[in-house]
Amino acid sequence: SYNSENLIVDFGAAGKGIALDEIKSVLGKNNVREATVSVGGSVLIYGKEEKSVGIRDPFSNAGDHIAKLTVSDVCISTSGSYERRFEENGKEYHHILDPETGYPVENNLISVTVVSESGILSDCLSTACFALGIEEGSKLAKEYGCEVIFVTNDKKIYATHGIFGSTEVTGAGYTLIEYEN
Repeated sequence: SYNSENLIVDFGAAGKGIALDEIKSVLGKNNVREATVSVGGSVLIYGKEEKSVGIRDPFSNAGDHIAKLTVSDVCISTSGSYERRFEENGKEYHHILDPETGYPVENNLISVTVVSESGILSDCLSTACFALGIEEGSKLAKEYGCEVIFVTNDKKIYATHGIFGSTEVTGAGYTLIEYEN
């Protein structure tokens, strides 16, 4: 963190992704074949064996899942408006801010999951794609060779083409839609 009298900059937003990349490097140097590592909600699936990873239900406090991804050798990070939030004067505010207004993003998204070979990309892009929305967020992810799953407030799950076939809906009331980016 950088701290001055009137400003604090916290680089923790990418810290989980950086940690996954470092862990991935250590695993490779030590000839580890398979591993699953979770760092604060970001997950590394290391190795060629496919594993299933759940996407948390943003409407449930019970830890339920709405979908599962079956993947190998990737990093997965999720950003959502459902964890860090508060209500004031009847209006709910969350922690993902629109860089143009400084206020929480309002775009019908509640959760965005990015799948990438890179931990830092998955971590940074999950927040960026949330802020940009489905159309622009999917374009950004494609530029970096990443796949994205967008979850909307009306319980639609939009999965980009490359991850659609590896995504299975497990939550009642959710609809999976392939999104061509």
